Amino acid sequence: WVPVYKNGVNVWRKPEENDNARSDTMIVLSLDRHRKTIRMVSLPRDAIVHLPPNDYGVRRSKLNAAHAYGGPQMLIRTLHDELGLTIHHYAVIRFDGFKSLIDQVGGVWVNVDYDDNWGMLHIHLKPGLQLLDGEKAHNYVRFRMDLEGDPGRIRRQQQVMRALAKQIMKSNPWEIPGLVKEVRRQFKTTLSDDQIGSIAAFARSL
Repeated sequence: WVPVYKNGVNVWRKPEENDNARSDTMIVLSLDRHRKTIRMVSLPRDAIVHLPPNDYGVRRSKLNAAHAYGGPQMLIRTLHDELGLTIHHYAVIRFDGFKSLIDQVGGVWVNVDYDDNWGMLHIHLKPGLQLLDGEKAHNYVRFRMDLEGDPGRIRRQQQVMRALAKQIMKSNPWEIPGLVKEVRRQFKTTLSDDQIGSIAAFARSL
C-alpha cells in the first residue's frame, strides 16, 4: 500500500506500477569474501521505528512504511539511524517478479508445514515435501494468520529463499535459459550486471 493525502488526511491506497509500496519482506544480505560466508537477516516489518524527515510529516511508524514514504533510500537511512547498519546496495522485487523468478527455475521444493485452508489467501496445500510453482510459493510466504504470526511468516520466507537458492545453484545459473535476463527485468537494483555475476560466482564457490 502507498500513502496519499486526501482532504488533508494521510490515507493508503493500492499501489500502481511505479509507486513505492510498503515493503512486504525485508532482508539484509552480507557477503564476506575474506571469511567466505553469506549471512542473511530478516527484519520484522511491524517493528516501530523513527523515520527520517519526509514529505508526509510522519516521524514514527512501522518499518515497512519507510519504503512507502521514501522508497529504498528512506528504508536504507532508517536502518542506518535505528540499527547502525550501512547498506551499500539494494534490490527490490515485486510479487509478480517473485512468482515469475520461481517459475523460471522450474519451481522450488518446500516441506510444507501445515494442513489447512489459510484464511483470506485461500491457500490449498497439503503438508509434506512438494514442488511449489510461483503462485503457490507466493501464497505460502505471505501467510501469517497462525499462532506463530509474523515470526512464522519470516521462517517460511527463509525456507523458500533457501529452496530457491538451492534450485538455482544446483546447476550453472547462467545455463538456465533467460534467468539472467529475468533477474535484471524483475529486480530494481543498484547492482551492475558484473556485480550480479560476481555474487553468483561467489555463492557457487561456497
